[in-house]
Amino acid sequence: MRYNYLIIGGGIAGVTAAETIRAKDREGTIGILSLEPHLLYSRVLLPLFLKGRIKREQLFLRTVDDFEKNGIDLFLEKEVMSLDPGRREVRMKSGEPYSFDKLLISSGGVPRPLGILGEAKRGIFRLQSIDDADAIAEYIPSVKKAVVVGGGFISLEFLEILSVYNIPATLVCRSERFFGNALDEAGGELMAKNFERRGIDLIFKDEVEAFGGKDRVSAFRTKLGSVFDVDFVGVGIGLKLNDDFLLGTGVSVSPGRGARTNEFLETQVPGIFAAGDIAEYFDVTSGEHHTHGNWTNAFLQGKVAGENMVGRERVPFKSVPSYSLTNLGFHITFLGEVNGEAGTATVSRVDLFKNKYERFFMKEGRLVGAVLINMFQDKPVLTELIERKVPIGDAPDKFSDMAFDMKSLT
Repeated sequence: MRYNYLIIGGGIAGVTAAETIRAKDREGTIGILSLEPHLLYSRVLLPLFLKGRIKREQLFLRTVDDFEKNGIDLFLEKEVMSLDPGRREVRMKSGEPYSFDKLLISSGGVPRPLGILGEAKRGIFRLQSIDDADAIAEYIPSVKKAVVVGGGFISLEFLEILSVYNIPATLVCRSERFFGNALDEAGGELMAKNFERRGIDLIFKDEVEAFGGKDRVSAFRTKLGSVFDVDFVGVGIGLKLNDDFLLGTGVSVSPGRGARTNEFLETQVPGIFAAGDIAEYFDVTSGEHHTHGNWTNAFLQGKVAGENMVGRERVPFKSVPSYSLTNLGFHITFLGEVNGEAGTATVSRVDLFKNKYERFFMKEGRLVGAVLINMFQDKPVLTELIERKVPIGDAPDKFSDMAFDMKSLT
């Protein structure tokens, strides 16, 4: 079967791209190959479903009729095993080929294995898919004590879900503080105190070595020798990209790095694009290649990729990456580049009494990223500073003062 536009991935990036293409090209044939058995649903709403704030049916964002009305062929449970750029063809695990004129790779990723003894036992969960959420919803009413592994946003979601059910929880992070390099000591202390107020036990600079129990998890042991009884484990340690089929195609830089693109989200193979978690795109703001795995980024990239696949006008992808979450009483935002890579200077300011904190990341005399805790009002001005590459001069000397108004820099 041949399509003018073929899309690998039925998530928000792929579906947005397909709908954008259809709005600009009413005649071209469009096909989507989705690994999942479900129609498009919101991954970001999965925690709300588990907290009982929305119903399961509210997770779904499209119906079969939506695809039919747009003339988009959706194929579920299709796993791509190979890509042949020369023949303009992808081949499924089941053997059948699909040919294309233009291709979008938006295949996302799957939870990365822990690689430790006992991780296949019942009661050890990820929170990536609706199937994960369904399994947790069925299992969690019987849970007495839990552990959450990892120091990122998914771990926060697990901790709040457990708190809704009044289940005692222990947090295990191998870094010295939550959010690793994104927070300094003051930010880590602010997060730790909030966890403690919520009755969460904390274990830093250690990691789970093995899970105990027969079929169902009943305990875990850390590398430093601590042993705890638990009957629920929430794991939030990131994704393994679905990029095995890209090896040797010229689309991927190296295993696990996804598909590298230019600013138009096109790979070095003409006519093959990438969007979402899988895309290592050229960021016109920073002048570097990045990947950003969040829902908003995937949606925006899907739209830009769809526009560029039609090809009437080339539109560069330009967006300051951001992710926000309200969790355990804190509103947390990551903005821009906050990984603290070499060559980046940082300044932070904190008010421990009001639970407010910001950390600013600077490179070559300009702001490139920020972490905000209960300071969401600063997001618009910080986004503008990053996007416009505003020189900040000697302003960082004032950044540690909570009274300093960032708007004075615009």
